[in-house]
Amino acid sequence: MTDQKPHYFEPRGAFGAAVPAQADGVNETLLAAFLDLVKDIRADRDRLLKELASVAREAASFKVSAESYRDKWDKEHQKVLLLEQAAEEEAAEPRPNPEARETDREKLDSSLAENKKLREKASAYAKQVKSLKEKLERKTKDWNEAVRSAHEEQSTIDELQKKFNGADADANEAARELDVALADVDKLQAELAEANDKVAVLEKHRAEADKKLAQQSLREVKTITRVVNGGDVDVEGVLRHLETARTHFEDDPDKCLRALNRAYTILTTPLKKEEEGGDRGDE
Repeated sequence: MTDQKPHYFEPRGAFGAAVPAQADGVNETLLAAFLDLVKDIRADRDRLLKELASVAREAASFKVSAESYRDKWDKEHQKVLLLEQAAEEEAAEPRPNPEARETDREKLDSSLAENKKLREKASAYAKQVKSLKEKLERKTKDWNEAVRSAHEEQSTIDELQKKFNGADADANEAARELDVALADVDKLQAELAEANDKVAVLEKHRAEADKKLAQQSLREVKTITRVVNGGDVDVEGVLRHLETARTHFEDDPDKCLRALNRAYTILTTPLKKEEEGGDRGDE
């Protein structure tokens, strides 16, 4: 994966709100934990490599020392053999000088003692070399086991990485779909605001129309009242029916029409009576 953050980490929203970073259940801390595990395994590997190198150097040093002491022992052993041979020859043909024989005996004893010491040191070095060899074998076995475990962990991490990449792609696709949906929401919000503005204008026009209608009705009532003789028109009833008609102008047109008819009936009844009286007078 690249160092760039996935698309779904970018903040966005219809009204500037941040979109939460989600990857369909993929937990980034899980991947981080596995990466830390790989780091620890690699650190153990480096430590084992250093220990193996140290043991190998130590074993090589002991091996060189053991070989050196073995060479010395071989040389001293040859001296001992020569001294023993000389002793045997001397025993067969005794020397006339006793001091020479004593000196040869001392040399032989010294060589035997030195030979014994060399044998003991060589044996001790051989044991140390054997112990180091066993330690090297154990470290090699631990190293092989650590390498095998590291390969298994790496396989697991690779598999998780593939799943994470797939989830990352799905999350980016979902984020793109969310962006499209949020853009649609923004568009709908704008259309809704525009519609609300239009409704407000219509409400204002309706209120003005209602006001004008009430004023016009009142003027007509006053005009008709002045025309009617005798003042027997129920002005309050007319106004009540006109108010009912205005109230139900939109929700119940039939009721509005009936209220207007009642108001008209109240207004025209005195006129009809007077018209009838005038007709009779003409007759």
